[in-house]
Amino acid sequence: MTVEIVPSSASYFEPKDVLIRKITPKLLQALCDADPKSLVDARGVEIHCLQGRIAYTFDIFYTRNLRRIVKLAEGVARPHSQDAEPLERFAKECWISEHLSPQVGAPRTQSVGRVAIPIDGVEHTFAFIIQEYIPFPPAGPLIQSRKQQSEFASQLGCIARAIHSIPTVGFGNRFDASTTCFSVRSWPLYVDELIALSHFERLFGDGILPISDHPFFMRRMKSLRGRSCLPKLYHNDLLYNWNNVLVDPTDVSIRSVIDWEYSGSGDPLVVELGSSLVRLFEDGVLDIGNQEFLHAFLSGYGISLEEYEANYRMDAEAFAMLYAPARLLRPATSSAILERQRRVRCFLESTLKTHELA
Repeated sequence: MTVEIVPSSASYFEPKDVLIRKITPKLLQALCDADPKSLVDARGVEIHCLQGRIAYTFDIFYTRNLRRIVKLAEGVARPHSQDAEPLERFAKECWISEHLSPQVGAPRTQSVGRVAIPIDGVEHTFAFIIQEYIPFPPAGPLIQSRKQQSEFASQLGCIARAIHSIPTVGFGNRFDASTTCFSVRSWPLYVDELIALSHFERLFGDGILPISDHPFFMRRMKSLRGRSCLPKLYHNDLLYNWNNVLVDPTDVSIRSVIDWEYSGSGDPLVVELGSSLVRLFEDGVLDIGNQEFLHAFLSGYGISLEEYEANYRMDAEAFAMLYAPARLLRPATSSAILERQRRVRCFLESTLKTHELA
């Protein structure tokens, strides 16, 4: 089988690893051996992007003018690791596509499995997922002005509500395809798991936050753990990573939501907002004096500011606190990083002060 490697059409994605070029000539044959119906008459592979943390992504062209997306991830989960095995992540995406393709245009899955590919004389095992190609660009480069951000946020609210309507079993991000359940038994256990992983105590121990704020943090964590909720699906990488949203470039209307690796089950609005607020402040989309993006999202979601303040805000911000240490504890190697960390600290200090007064 002859494989042509063509340049990526997505300028913001660049192949960075020579391993990809060693994989590519053997990729199609290995996938055809693993699932003969999955790929036929393929004529070329475009190296669409290299996502170092999750998967290599390939754009497959067919002689019948069809295209498919193939994600390839090496390895298995380590014992006692919080990270999901690649095949587990891909099985979760497959399950989600079955439930959400009509509502939010999640890419339909053609096949999921494992392949063995020899590289430099050593056999490597990869999990793979083959998905339909969605012929629309990501929203990120097209959203520039504050007005565009607000209009886009309102659309995200509508999409999020559709995602959050899907009932699930269990909590957390890890998924068992054999039972279609998420792995954590309860919401308090899921929050405990996130607290343990957050290294939040270091913010007080390293003097980034005053130790006097520690009791308020612990009080908010207790309230968050005690929240009553029925588990529903959330995306978890939607509100701030706009490249996961594909849009019609003529009017920036949302056509598809992709990349469900971080999705999970829980109190969906609390998690969706909580996992995004820190990054939105860090990126300057939100600041203490400008909450327009958040208000537009809530409007699109269908809840009022009063309802958000009464039922969601405190716990969503408490959830967001767990994402702050990863942003504040990384080395400040440039003025740009220092400025981003300043914004995160402003959010955190404002949130702790609000919670102190509550």
